[in-house]
Amino acid sequence: MIPTPHDRQQRIDACIVDLSINGIQIKGATDFQLADVVQHHLDYFQCMLGYDSSPRQVLAMLKRRCQRKMDA
Repeated sequence: MIPTPHDRQQRIDACIVDLSINGIQIKGATDFQLADVVQHHLDYFQCMLGYDSSPRQVLAMLKRRCQRKMDA
C-alpha cells in the first residue's frame, strides 16, 4: 500500500532532518547534488518512505520540499 501524499510529505521531511543530523545537507543543494544523494541512498529513502519509490519520485519530493523551505 502506497502512503498518502500527506504521509509521504512527513516522511520526506523526516529524511531531510535525518540526513542533516548525519552530515548530509540538502538545503541549497543543486539538482545534480540531490540526484547524487538519491542515487547513493535510494534504499534508505525507500525504507523511510515505506514503499519502493523510484529515484525520480524521491528526487521530485526532495526538490519540492527544498523549494518550499526556500520560499518560506
